[in-house]
Amino acid sequence: MPSGPGVSACIVARPKQTRRASSVRLELISAALFALIASIDTTSKADQRMESTVRRVNNLLKGNKGIACKLDWLTACIEWVVEEEQMTSNIDYNKLQDLVYEQWLLSDLCDSSLGCLPASHDKHTLDNLYLLQINSIINVGMSAYSQLQMLKGQEIDATDSDKAKRNMEGKPTRMLLLQLTDGSVEISAIEYHLIPFLSSETPPGSKIKLRGPVQCRLGIILLTSQNVTMLGGEVEHLMATNNQKCILPRVMYVSIL
Repeated sequence: MPSGPGVSACIVARPKQTRRASSVRLELISAALFALIASIDTTSKADQRMESTVRRVNNLLKGNKGIACKLDWLTACIEWVVEEEQMTSNIDYNKLQDLVYEQWLLSDLCDSSLGCLPASHDKHTLDNLYLLQINSIINVGMSAYSQLQMLKGQEIDATDSDKAKRNMEGKPTRMLLLQLTDGSVEISAIEYHLIPFLSSETPPGSKIKLRGPVQCRLGIILLTSQNVTMLGGEVEHLMATNNQKCILPRVMYVSIL
């Protein structure tokens, strides 16, 4: 084995290089760990801020609008609004509430809201405040055939349908039949007295506020201008499936080409 001062120096130098390399690796690992911890801490703080924001907006919506949102929908909505409006800091919660409310009006209550109607529909009086969605609306005081004629401006061949013929014998006055939901429960309602701000052209998905006491007979709500308020809104997929051109043929049991 070689010997001498040069060889001894090389043998001594190797452990020093190994120690320096180990020290560099330890520093890199430590830096990575600190970065990971900082990232986790930042994420945790962001999550806490979002949870706080959701709670605050949820309370505002309940207190000011009477809306009980599903928290997963509300969280997703707030995240979208905050990003769209670039609300990175100093959030105006009243403005945020208004923006979320606008999205709620355009939402399907089945996705966005907790139910508010009682489980039994046979109760004679509904005493509370109810925020409901109009899934569909039709004038049962006029024949579906006549309404289609006016809507499409052409004759509809219904001669082979006895059911369609019976629908052609309509009543001369207007009475709206509405299918409503609170997001969990569906219920029918009729226009018991004329409601000027409702019509068969009211957009499906519109939101209304029902304020008790409201009479309910055989599971059907009796609507008047005194117990219902129009809030507005619409739902895109209901607009496509429950508009008058779609719903009147279903009522008549006639396929319109």
